[in-house]
This record gives sequence, C-alpha cells and structure tokens, in this order.
Amino acid sequence: MWGKKLVEDDGRKVSFWVGRVFVSVDAFREKLREYVIQEGFDIVRVKNERTRVTVKCAGEGCRWRIHVAPTPESGTFVVRTLHDEHSCIRSTRNKNASSSWIAKKFASRIKNNPEMKLSGMRNELLEEYGVEVHPMRLYQAKRKCMDAI
Repeated sequence: MWGKKLVEDDGRKVSFWVGRVFVSVDAFREKLREYVIQEGFDIVRVKNERTRVTVKCAGEGCRWRIHVAPTPESGTFVVRTLHDEHSCIRSTRNKNASSSWIAKKFASRIKNNPEMKLSGMRNELLEEYGVEVHPMRLYQAKRKCMDAI
C-alpha cells in the first residue's frame, strides 16, 4: 500500500501529513471536519469529488491547503499534497460544526441528562472545542439526540 499506515486518532488531536491513508473519501471528510473545528479555521472546497478532494483555508491570503486522492491498487485515499502553515487567525465561528456533528458529540451527555439546557451545551461546546454556534443549531442538535433516545 502506498503511503503510511492507516491511523485512527481515537478522540485525540487530529493531524495530517503527506502519505496519511484513509479507508474512504468519507473517512477523510470526517477527519477534515474534526481538524478544521479543532484548529479554528474555515475551509473552501476547491474540488470535492468521489475521486479526489482539494481543500484550502478560507482565510484571505492563507496558504493552508490539502489534496487527497485514491491509490490505484487498494482504493484507499492518501494525502498527496499538504501545505500545513496558516497565516490567518483562529475563529470561534465555524460552519463545519453542523447540528449532526454537535449531536454526535453530545449524544451520551443528552442521553444521561435529557434536561440539559442549550446554554449548557453552548458553554461545553465553547470550552471543549472552542466553537460558538447559533442557538438554533444547538436546538437542532439536541432534537436529533432526543429523537435517537
């Protein structure tokens, strides 16, 4: 297999390097979402296809960029290009923190405490992930958690 071995982050800090392998393009997209939320920047999808993904930082003048493409022999996806330096500033607002992502992060907490208030969710989200979202997005995330119970 071309590149380095498959790596799972197991809830730790997500990182990318040239040669990092992902089992699918969806696995890469999920890790990319975690990474941009963790690092506090927004992205522009230059190419977002089933066969390749190229993403750059949305910050004006920032050169951060990553390109992922499949390996011909195994069908896994590998980081082919990475420019890993940011010249932009961190932001607490992040479009990638969707209601589905928030629901996934809060599922067990909402299950254990269905009465959890949106303000508590907002505070925990800001403290743990450094992300602020609109109250409606928190409401939608809590609704998804409650529907799953």
